[in-house]
Amino acid sequence: MILSLRNERLAALIGGAVATIVLAMFAWNFGLTQNHRIFDFEANTIRESIFERIQVSDAVAKSLQALFHSSLSVDSDQFLIVAGELIRRYPYILSVTYCPRIRDRDRLAFEAEQELWGIVGFRIFEYAADHKVPARARPFYFPIIYREPLLAKDTMALGYDLLSFEALTPTITRAIADGVAIPSPFVTLAETPGYQVVIAVYEGKHVPATSAERLKSVNGLLCLTLSPEAFLTNTEVSPDITIRLDSLSVTTGHEDETVLMRKPALVGKLRQLFSVNFITKESLRISAQHFRLMIGKRLDVYHLELWLVALAILVGLTGTWGVLVILRSRASLRQELQIRQIAERHLQETNAELDLVNAQLEQRVQERTMEIARQKYILDTFMNTVPDRIYFKDRAGRITSANRAYAQYVGCSAPAEGIGKTDFDFFPKETARRKFEQEQAIIQSGQPVVGYEEESMTEDGQLTWALVTKMPLRDENGEIIGIFGISRDITPLKQTQRALEEHTLELAAAYQQVAARTAELQALNEELNNFAHIVSHDLKAPLRNVTQLITWLIADYAAVFDADGKELANLLLNRIKRMNDLISGVLEYSRAGRMGDKLEEIDLSLLLPDVVDSLAPPPHIHITVPNALPTIVGDRTRLTQIFQNLIGNAMKFMDKPQGEIAVGCVDAGDVWRFSVTDNGPGIAPQYQEKIFQIFQTLQMSEQQESTGVGLSIVKKIVEWYGGKIWVESIVGEGSAFVWTFPKAV
Repeated sequence: MILSLRNERLAALIGGAVATIVLAMFAWNFGLTQNHRIFDFEANTIRESIFERIQVSDAVAKSLQALFHSSLSVDSDQFLIVAGELIRRYPYILSVTYCPRIRDRDRLAFEAEQELWGIVGFRIFEYAADHKVPARARPFYFPIIYREPLLAKDTMALGYDLLSFEALTPTITRAIADGVAIPSPFVTLAETPGYQVVIAVYEGKHVPATSAERLKSVNGLLCLTLSPEAFLTNTEVSPDITIRLDSLSVTTGHEDETVLMRKPALVGKLRQLFSVNFITKESLRISAQHFRLMIGKRLDVYHLELWLVALAILVGLTGTWGVLVILRSRASLRQELQIRQIAERHLQETNAELDLVNAQLEQRVQERTMEIARQKYILDTFMNTVPDRIYFKDRAGRITSANRAYAQYVGCSAPAEGIGKTDFDFFPKETARRKFEQEQAIIQSGQPVVGYEEESMTEDGQLTWALVTKMPLRDENGEIIGIFGISRDITPLKQTQRALEEHTLELAAAYQQVAARTAELQALNEELNNFAHIVSHDLKAPLRNVTQLITWLIADYAAVFDADGKELANLLLNRIKRMNDLISGVLEYSRAGRMGDKLEEIDLSLLLPDVVDSLAPPPHIHITVPNALPTIVGDRTRLTQIFQNLIGNAMKFMDKPQGEIAVGCVDAGDVWRFSVTDNGPGIAPQYQEKIFQIFQTLQMSEQQESTGVGLSIVKKIVEWYGGKIWVESIVGEGSAFVWTFPKAV
């Protein structure tokens, strides 16, 4: 009996010890499992929170990019409204900055424009030794002009060129070339430290397809300054959680920058002995940037319930040393109770997890609803501000949506008035039928109509034109449910085009008339030249015979003629000579119209001395010729005639005992301006135009031997070369004959 009791006690002791060890191991593993699940849930919550905020930052940058692409221009009010709403909704966005691209040739005009808009002393600058200096010259700049929030300290940053910020230069280069949002290392921009997200804005409504096109058409930069510490706002995080977020280098994959670091408070050495560490690592990729997120937790396993389990088992084993059945029963009941408690606690934790997941889902639904509302607001703003007429129709041709420009076009006070109506309600029947048939063809074939010039007649009889593009409208399954169209009013352009066509026809007719008249005049001119040559040749022959006869008469009968007879004979010879000079002048005048056959470069510095020597000026007349005269292209004989006639006239009509004649030349841009000035008798104003007409002289022929042809020849030669000639004179003081000669003949 004693032996049996001892065996039972020993069995109970051994069984109790074994049970204690088994229960302790079970409790240990169960506790670790539960805490690991809790850690996984917390880590997943933190990861989703950080990932969501980084992803939202990327989406916000793209939305801002789309806003700039959707409008011809975004003024400061629009920017401040949108940026302020983003900062209010997302507390981890500290600021939003916009920097347009300014070319170097537009720099001064841009600075002056900003001063006109109220930014006193605005200049594009950079920092050198912690103070502002004008930005170094480069092909283009990215100065800060919009910033939200704009605090007092931030106004000093207006005009700061981002290209001078070396820490941001690689990020800016990648953002422009890739066309997506690119994050930068942790930097301080405009005294606001944070993590910059840079995205480029381009000309047009879309991001260009290639890097070369993106580099060529970049229009500005948008910068979002993020606060990594605010990534965990409204996220419950245990105090013993360690969080580290690193940005990774694209080339090496190593850490570039630690974006977020959070460490728990230190614990005592005793608790460190009974502790275990949980660590999770995960790589994230947002747009073109890679991140590594590490989350760790130190779990203290010095838990009272584990010690109570062990103590209860030991006490139970000691108390049931004598009664194996009672000990085993009580141990069995206690084990069942513990299992039930564990199951209830597990059920409570599961319910709590479900409640948290439901709350997160509701929050996400609410945020998505707000995002959809914001996008709808942006779309409505675009639809109502774009000048083009935009409309949507169903398969029956009924209007389902339209913008304000289309409503005004069809005569509605608001877009809602046209909903459910068709073109037959707004246009003449024939015009509406043509539009309906075209749209039905698009619905049936699925082929769009692009750049179609549509001619329409309004209700009041006005003819209008529009440049129309119509596309099939498909649902999420690809089925055509209607059409949408965009039309631009080109009525003024078409009216101008028609007017130009009419004027072109009129000009063509006029040109033909001028060409015909020119041909007639050329033929008549050629006939006149031939006539002048023939007449002068036929008239000179009899004059030469008469001159010879008179000369013989004077020689043979010189002894018979008295003084009066000799004077009459000489007068007759002078009249014949004058008649011969007139005929020669007519011939020269006709020849002056036939020039340009022998164009050459003529150095006037060499030509003028020969002309002066050929005129043989008398001793009382002094002729001044400049040393430096230009080289021009022309006919040497005609240019000699110009200077011979003008200088010769000045000598011929000189009435002063000491005559002064000066030749001048001035560079007047596209032409040379020549002049021949004298101190002769001068010419009265009423004769200054008359003297250039053929056979017109100011003195009687008996006083001066002048045919009145020289100045008309000069005028004809000058005008043939495309120049002008005129006289400037004061009676009694002298005259200046001035003419222009083009540099390029």
